[in-house]
Amino acid sequence: MLKILSHNSSGLRMLLTVGSFIWCVTANAQSNGGVGVGVSATASEGAHATSLGTVEAKSRASNAAWLKRHQAIVAKAASQSPEVMLLGDSITQGWELNHKIWAQKIKFNRVLNAGIASDRVEHILWRVQNGLFTTARPKIVVLMAGINNLAVSTPEQITGGLAQIIDEIHGASPATHVLLMGILPSGEEAQNPRRGKIRAINTMIAGMAARHEVQYLDAGSLFLAPDGSLTKAVSFDGVHLTREGYAIWATALRQPLKKISRS
Repeated sequence: MLKILSHNSSGLRMLLTVGSFIWCVTANAQSNGGVGVGVSATASEGAHATSLGTVEAKSRASNAAWLKRHQAIVAKAASQSPEVMLLGDSITQGWELNHKIWAQKIKFNRVLNAGIASDRVEHILWRVQNGLFTTARPKIVVLMAGINNLAVSTPEQITGGLAQIIDEIHGASPATHVLLMGILPSGEEAQNPRRGKIRAINTMIAGMAARHEVQYLDAGSLFLAPDGSLTKAVSFDGVHLTREGYAIWATALRQPLKKISRS
């Protein structure tokens, strides 16, 4: 099945279903009269038939430090008119300690870090619903979440929760582009059981991103050694990134962000 998602002077954007596979395909007109074709997101077997779950938005306001950071982020979102919002958990919050890498490699000036350590998708959903987009209208939101849900949520719930976040963002700020990240590898060894669950979730996220017409970026393989391990040079604890890890992430983000910023 071929479904056209958008059609304008720059080309076609299509959702192609072949058997049990979903592909989001772009066909762009070239200056020489030809057509360039690219695949921006894929979902593997069974993704199109999967019924996504939902999450209930939850506050962590009983945690004073969490509430204080949420309120500070909301205030900055209102006063700074950020061009880019980084939305997620502690891995996203870690950009605050690595802002020089961002400045060197990406060079967006008005960036708001809206990451809060230990947040799950339901907490981020609550924050989006409660102040984060009251006045902020960022051009781009880089969204990465779900690692903290691995032990408590199904892949369907995690993916569905991310879809809810995207819907809330677009409901408040329709012109905002969401760059949805796949969950990064977790666990030092390639055989770590978390790896399989993350792969399954990312497959589901890719299909959801195609259906929501948002750009999806799975950069996980860039963080891994040839043997599939997540070394301490990249992640000091098998989850959180080192400076080298943030440099890898920044390199992966550079071109997608540049492309979106020009759209």
